[in-house]
Amino acid sequence: MEQDLFLEKTAVIGGGLMGSQITLLLALGSSETVLASRRQETLDRALDNIRRYAEDLQRHDQLRGETAEAVIGRIRTTTELEVAVEAAEFVVESITENLEAKQELFSRMDAMAPRETVLASNTSGLPITSLGERMVHQDRIAGSHFFQPAHIVPVLEVIRGRKTSDEAMDRTCEIWKRLGRITLRVNKDVPGFLCGRLQHAVIREAVHLLVSGVADAETIDLVAAGPGGAATGYTSRLPWPAAPCRQCIFEQVYFARPDSNLYGSSVLEARKEMGRILSIEAPVQADVVVPVPDGGVNAALGFARNTGIPFEMALIRNHYVGRTFIEPRQAIRHFGVKVKLNPVRSLIEGKRVVLVDDSIVRGTTSGKIVEMLRNVGAREVHMRVSSPPYQSPCYYGIDTPRKDDLVAANLSVDEIRERINADSLVYLSLEGLRRAVTGGQSDFCVACFTGQYPTPLNDELEARMERFSPVGAGPATAVPERERTVREPGVSAAGGVR
Repeated sequence: MEQDLFLEKTAVIGGGLMGSQITLLLALGSSETVLASRRQETLDRALDNIRRYAEDLQRHDQLRGETAEAVIGRIRTTTELEVAVEAAEFVVESITENLEAKQELFSRMDAMAPRETVLASNTSGLPITSLGERMVHQDRIAGSHFFQPAHIVPVLEVIRGRKTSDEAMDRTCEIWKRLGRITLRVNKDVPGFLCGRLQHAVIREAVHLLVSGVADAETIDLVAAGPGGAATGYTSRLPWPAAPCRQCIFEQVYFARPDSNLYGSSVLEARKEMGRILSIEAPVQADVVVPVPDGGVNAALGFARNTGIPFEMALIRNHYVGRTFIEPRQAIRHFGVKVKLNPVRSLIEGKRVVLVDDSIVRGTTSGKIVEMLRNVGAREVHMRVSSPPYQSPCYYGIDTPRKDDLVAANLSVDEIRERINADSLVYLSLEGLRRAVTGGQSDFCVACFTGQYPTPLNDELEARMERFSPVGAGPATAVPERERTVREPGVSAAGGVR
């Protein structure tokens, strides 16, 4: 079959998963597609991924009659940006979601690429207009927002920046359409673009219907993503056979709202049960049980009720300050803890305190809270944590730090106790957590506590700031001892309105 190679040269900047997938897609219509990244190791991994993607598409007759080898043969790699964009007719940026980095990249590409070249961004949320602020020719930047996996999902958003020309929009849409994609033309650069805003509207209305008692969560799920979706135009399809489901157990510990009902059990009751079991596993002589709000409240209630020790909300939370463990700088986190919580001296002074929290991630927050309690006169501070030690990063979208920053990955429990200056420190056992959630059910992902992941991990994770995507069911593998970060927050594998 004669191929429609309507583009002489295209380029993709960024060798992560999305960059690899977009490279394969462009190669289907280009005589030459150049993939650029700063590190050769990233490019080597990207080529391995592209080969795997291409072979999978060939097995399903999705390569327009070509072989995987033929398509891959038109792809080359470089660590030099100028080599990639020189004489390119169309360039797609797919680097990490960092505004400063993207602005710098587009400024450099604007100076290097031919004047008629369209410069597109695969950003999932940064304003297209902002990305082009440092460009001289801001009329040629346009968004091309793909959905994962980009080489399979046939729909993408094409977004106009404030100064994007009609010609750049038309050219971008034309290229993707000739590659078999459905283009959603977004004519204004609004937060969330088009699909994100509609998804948010659906979620908001679904929660309203649930809270109002119009329907239960399971019925709303059926309409949103199940068989009932045919009535609303929503459908859910799996391109491959479904892999065994592993639900995120940390949702039960922290992420889910207490009024949620997850996987057949009440989150609020599960957290109280965590506290009850913790009080059995780690008894202590004390005068008052104090939760770290809001995450530790229900576990502290369970702990107090089972022991008879009085429960007091002796830490008052400022609700205008967010979670501190995701703040990137230590000084900011220290300040954030002080602003976020304020101890009530009359409830603490002279007393032996059981301090209950849902987890310890970096250890910064816990240490500052213990210090605050001692500063208002606590005689003893015994730390109790309603989950096991958090010792491994999550590669499924949760915004947790590098392994180097996880205190339980680097220190023993007693060393953590010394660091936070507590009189004692005990974590809930993994077995206790399982019992608290659903009476011992084991169909959960507990990788953050064990380092054993429910999907195979590949070398893609070696690159910083690149997102992990499950590649199918298989035996769990240990985390390689390499530096990694996670790019953006996310949710568990379980769908539905919660």
